[in-house]
Amino acid sequence: MQGVNSLTSSVPGSMTASNTFARFRFSTTTGLSPTGGVSEGEVEDYMVARVPTLVGITSFRAFERDGAVVVQWQTSFEMNSAGFILEREVNGSFVRITSVVVPAIGGGPYEVIDEGAEPGQSYRYRLVEIENGGSENMYGPYNLYVPTGFEEWLAIWFSADELGKPAISGEDADSDGDGHSNLEEFAAGTNPQDGASVLRIVSVRPVGSSVIEIAWQSAPGKVYVVERSTSPGGSYIHRVTVTATGERIELVDDANDGNAWFYRVRLVE
Repeated sequence: MQGVNSLTSSVPGSMTASNTFARFRFSTTTGLSPTGGVSEGEVEDYMVARVPTLVGITSFRAFERDGAVVVQWQTSFEMNSAGFILEREVNGSFVRITSVVVPAIGGGPYEVIDEGAEPGQSYRYRLVEIENGGSENMYGPYNLYVPTGFEEWLAIWFSADELGKPAISGEDADSDGDGHSNLEEFAAGTNPQDGASVLRIVSVRPVGSSVIEIAWQSAPGKVYVVERSTSPGGSYIHRVTVTATGERIELVDDANDGNAWFYRVRLVE
């Protein structure tokens, strides 16, 4: 046909990086083979290079964040990659965790929330890399245990030897002797190796004739509620909710009604 003509050909995804050749024969004679004589026409050969995808995966892990399982991987480089799909093995078969392709960024961190997984369990994952041309490449499988947030916290504060001793690193242990268990210190964001690091009111004092100042040790990012009552065993009423930005909080409360007040601080989250 006179003019510009387009011809497409599928390349097998199993083809490795290599050079091959495509031959084009133009003639009014039909049914030509790649070789053989013909009375008239033209023959043209073109070298075709196939460059497969190239991805360097440097890490693959899973962890807990706010009660959810986060699967995270890191690539150092990517070539000809359109993106990734995460799969997890269920009853012997891999099922897709991501309903859409996670777009490639050319190298860097990726993370996906696996809503069907739970912290404290072991799972088998694999990555499906989607090439720009649509072919798929598999990476893995990766056998992972997803530690709970408490387990990861223990690994930060205790040595490998201490982790093997429940009397030191167990949930109910109190190795620093501050009256709070490891599980309570984990929730409060305090240091389980420091007896002075604990959720505790450190000062309640009058400021002038009608204002009370309350101060307590805090952990950045934690949320606290201050409540007060006219008796230790009475009904406490809410005064304020505050998010900590440092290791100590000081606030004042209006107390000009002539009552004696008892204060308490509760950790919300």
